[in-house]
Amino acid sequence: AEWEWAARAGERVRYPWGWGPPTPRLARLDAEGPAPVGRHAPNPWGLHDMAGNVWEWCEVSRPPVRPGQAVARGGSWAEPHPHMVTIHARGWFRPDYRDADVGFRLLIEAAP
Repeated sequence: AEWEWAARAGERVRYPWGWGPPTPRLARLDAEGPAPVGRHAPNPWGLHDMAGNVWEWCEVSRPPVRPGQAVARGGSWAEPHPHMVTIHARGWFRPDYRDADVGFRLLIEAAP
């Protein structure tokens, strides 16, 4: 829920960047790895690359929807299906899955 809230940036949109389709924004099907952070403009809250760079591990709901699997959000550079970079899409992986297309987002809390 937190990932989706951040990706939407307070808006009811299909993608973190709005309603427009991912192509050519994410036309990276020939890529060999993730892009440098900040390749695209941030969403309205200043968050970069919320979709299409690497799947981002998210906390699984309790009880898990799919026992034995963990959820990741945002799609990846290796995903050939554009619908997988929509805000509502989820990827399901074994918790011990490791590859170049799955990662996590570090959050830094701003000082008051």
